Amino acid sequence: MTTALNENCMKAIMKDLDPGLRLHLSRTCPSLRQLDQEIPLKIQHLHISTSRLHIDTTTFKLGIVRHYPDVDTPEFVKKENSEGGTPYDVDVYGLRRSFKAETPDVDHYNFENQPEAWIIEMERLQEELLELELYSNPDKKKIENLHGKLAPLYHKYNDTTPPFDNYLQLMVISKWSQKIEKMSYGKLLHQAMEYLVSRIFARRRIFLDSFKLQGVPLPCNVHLIQVNRTRVTPDVLELMWYLLPNLESLDSLKVCNEDDEEFSNQEAEQLVLHSFPGIQHLRKLKNKEVFIKQDCFSALDVLLLVEDWLMTGRDLGTCFKFEVDSDEMDQVLRCLEDIEKMDNARRAVTGFDFSPKCVVIPMPNNTMELMADYQRDAKDKNLFIFTLKVQNIGE
Repeated sequence: MTTALNENCMKAIMKDLDPGLRLHLSRTCPSLRQLDQEIPLKIQHLHISTSRLHIDTTTFKLGIVRHYPDVDTPEFVKKENSEGGTPYDVDVYGLRRSFKAETPDVDHYNFENQPEAWIIEMERLQEELLELELYSNPDKKKIENLHGKLAPLYHKYNDTTPPFDNYLQLMVISKWSQKIEKMSYGKLLHQAMEYLVSRIFARRRIFLDSFKLQGVPLPCNVHLIQVNRTRVTPDVLELMWYLLPNLESLDSLKVCNEDDEEFSNQEAEQLVLHSFPGIQHLRKLKNKEVFIKQDCFSALDVLLLVEDWLMTGRDLGTCFKFEVDSDEMDQVLRCLEDIEKMDNARRAVTGFDFSPKCVVIPMPNNTMELMADYQRDAKDKNLFIFTLKVQNIGE
């Protein structure tokens, strides 16, 4: 006959238990909830964005999915739904709804913020479709996908009701299980994330090793006791804004930002940065290989860097890689579209399985070219690697 663990044993076990497993036990075992709330939660890596919540090995992913009750679901929508849905808010037509976080930054490359931008997008897709249909052996899958992307635009243009409904989906992924919940789309993603964070962490005391916030302030009922490394984009002022409800309760707070030591090793062959530097720092880096770990991707800074390289030139083999969360891939795609619009830019064939666009632009000396593309990270399917590389023409 088994004997239940007493309270002291449970406290000893729970204080060092994986936070994802602990939260799972608290949800499924009501008798443990009070004890779980009393013991401070230790988390190594916490990342909160408008659509993702990473707690060490557990990920809570919010997205908008489409449900077609009366007609077949397009293949590209099936794929999108299976991966968690769109990581941004949409209108009744499934088109991206503009949302600005309460930050001083403005993304000048977000086409949804421009007047009548959806009409420009519709015309662009129509041109791409017409070009594909002129081929002697057109790609039927690409044509089908383009028709699927044009359909909601036509519904908006003709003011007709689309054949689908939008739902808010929560996907919980951990080492132990994967759970999916769908609910009515009554809150914007950032509001749903604030509610989710409040439900998970409310009235808890939390010790953090690494903390990253993107576009979502912490609810007032979340109590941080200690934070060792914190990254919030774009600057410390925004960090203070997001942490304002918690500043008085913190025993210690260490902010890791763009310090001089990090950028002093400009002559090293390889340089790894753990936060996205501004354009003023990117321009200064003379390293041949730079890898910028997961952080907020700035399309504007990358475009300015491309323009700088095209004007001043860089050595053959110079390669800057940016680790990008899937939440921000729309920024990468917009960035590639803007690079493709530059003088003499063209698309190139790429061998990557997941890289619909690879853009190359001739460098000033006419013997080298700048290549820009992306691919899915081999180890983490939720990450992508965006690359800028100077190479020989046709390499």
